[in-house]
Amino acid sequence: MAALGHLPAAKLLWGTLAITILSSMVEFEAFRRGKLAVIEPVISAELIFTIIIALVLLGEQITGWQTLFTVGVVVGVTLTIIRHSHRRWWQLWQRQSILETGVYLGIFAALGMAVANVLTGLASRVTTPLATIWFAFSGLAVFTFIILVIRRRARALVKQAVNHWPLILSESAFDTAAWLAYAVVVTELPIAITIAITESYVALAAILGMYFNRERLQSHQRLGVAVALGSAIILAAVSAR
Repeated sequence: MAALGHLPAAKLLWGTLAITILSSMVEFEAFRRGKLAVIEPVISAELIFTIIIALVLLGEQITGWQTLFTVGVVVGVTLTIIRHSHRRWWQLWQRQSILETGVYLGIFAALGMAVANVLTGLASRVTTPLATIWFAFSGLAVFTFIILVIRRRARALVKQAVNHWPLILSESAFDTAAWLAYAVVVTELPIAITIAITESYVALAAILGMYFNRERLQSHQRLGVAVALGSAIILAAVSAR
């Protein structure tokens, strides 16, 4: 895996695109088959998988303080996304819980997205962040459009785009900007550190949900938000030195 950083730019770009398409398809299928409350925590394992690949397989080096606050982000995000159920702790290991429909697909999707995160970082270092994100997003758009044409849903897409263009445009702009920012930062910081900081968006999303949608968070989720954001801020400050 360490040899990935020495691959030609073209192979990194095409690899990033291929893994992004595959993991996205598997992720959507996991959500289609499973329950949102079950699959979403599984998908969040993307953060852990990315850190493991970066540290163990790519051989990235981080300091003790960076390790501490990276773990803090992981713990905080985990607390934020998990909702308390009325099951006892030992019931979590019952067969129907472990084999929930879509869980295996969710795990595969999380692993695929982790590989895509790593490849995006490596490609950004070999080429440029803008070129990497442009190639991945353009390729994904072309692939999606072809699928819609084959399934005869292109007209429906155009209709929905016309009716909801402000929402679609704003979401696309923010998502593209976020990925571009990740690609830029990862050229200066280790992938493990960058992904830990960026994945704290889960906590920010929870805060926005409370403010705009009047959503209620359980006590451990509020603790998770504080831990994730606090750890991410300190991690960014420590890594910027």
